[in-house]
Amino acid sequence: MKRTTTACVVALLLCLGGTTAMAQSTTPKGTWTVTSFGLYAYWLDGFIPSGASIDILYAGARLLPGLDTIIEVDPGAGWQSNDFYLNPDGSHYTGPYTGGNTSPSFSSPVAFLGPTSGGNSPTIYDQAEFMSDFGIRQGIVWNPDQKRNLLEGFLFYRARYDANSVATEWGQQDTLLNQSTFPDRAEIFSNALLAGLSMNTVATDPVHKTEQGIYGEASAEWGPGFFFNGLGGADYYRLNATLKMFQTLFTKSTAADAGMNLLSAYLADYVGIDYAGGSSVPIQVFESFGGRYMRMGNSTTIHGLDDGNYATGLKLINNLELRVVGPAIAWPDLEPALFVFLDTAYYDGYFQQPANTASGVLGSTGAGIYVNVFDLADLNLYVAFPFAGARINGSPYAISAAFNLAF
Repeated sequence: MKRTTTACVVALLLCLGGTTAMAQSTTPKGTWTVTSFGLYAYWLDGFIPSGASIDILYAGARLLPGLDTIIEVDPGAGWQSNDFYLNPDGSHYTGPYTGGNTSPSFSSPVAFLGPTSGGNSPTIYDQAEFMSDFGIRQGIVWNPDQKRNLLEGFLFYRARYDANSVATEWGQQDTLLNQSTFPDRAEIFSNALLAGLSMNTVATDPVHKTEQGIYGEASAEWGPGFFFNGLGGADYYRLNATLKMFQTLFTKSTAADAGMNLLSAYLADYVGIDYAGGSSVPIQVFESFGGRYMRMGNSTTIHGLDDGNYATGLKLINNLELRVVGPAIAWPDLEPALFVFLDTAYYDGYFQQPANTASGVLGSTGAGIYVNVFDLADLNLYVAFPFAGARINGSPYAISAAFNLAF
């Protein structure tokens, strides 16, 4: 029964374009591990699949005794929509908002309702994308308690191809991106090397779905112009540091069945800093946090702000959450939860950086509910109230749904 139910949930998530979250580097489950299935989604406001990504791990040979050597490839390709918020002179675009588009966070305070009118917002653009990381993770220190690498070094080749176009299906005539001076405004094939260190002590309680431990990572990404970066002109570097901390506050199981969570709680905190520079930094680098598993930049990881907004060379962020889990519903791996959050960030370094484009701080607070669905996804619904920084449509709050928590 459990296998059948899990299979149905997987099928539902795939149909909805869900992506399984990966808070930390994946631990191999054998010689071959296939994990982190994800889907691009586009049509019907992002609910129809338009591409896929996957992580494949091979751990069949060890370079050092007693330590895992992991060969990993992470390919993905699909069709999606993105946003760009710079005026042709390089200043930050703040409006006017001119209608609906495929970005769910624009159309109304209720983000997932989708476009409500028009379709000619200049911020939106369509994108065909292929990206892949290929490299090695080598254990340096072993964790005997968790039977995995405690400290890892990694080296990856990172390739990405983007082709951008006007969203004509929404009646769009032109885009801010097309009017910009970014050399990759139409197309880019970027190549880079990514190297770094990571440490992982995070353990997930299989019954209570709480987490305990620390994940830390520091990395450097280098995409020089001579490294096959003629198309789109990429010539950049990026430095990134990430720290995730989880502290279990309490756990309680039902008296009748110790395998069923009754009520549990834990604190979760994410701290990140990202700096990008060079003679030609690609748009996707400005709009994301780097490291092994990239996140969209400040405006996405700050709940309630628009995707792709406040994209700069320097980004600092802190996400603090209290998560209260339980009780389990019928199955141990189907658990509802509540969470409250406080997000803060700092940004600086717009492309061209004209005098009227300043650095600043961002902040948001709010609360939501989520359901852990057989450890495949955390389906969530939340309301966010940005108190520093603004939504492009002027709404003081946003209600949004997602397939996984921010981290």
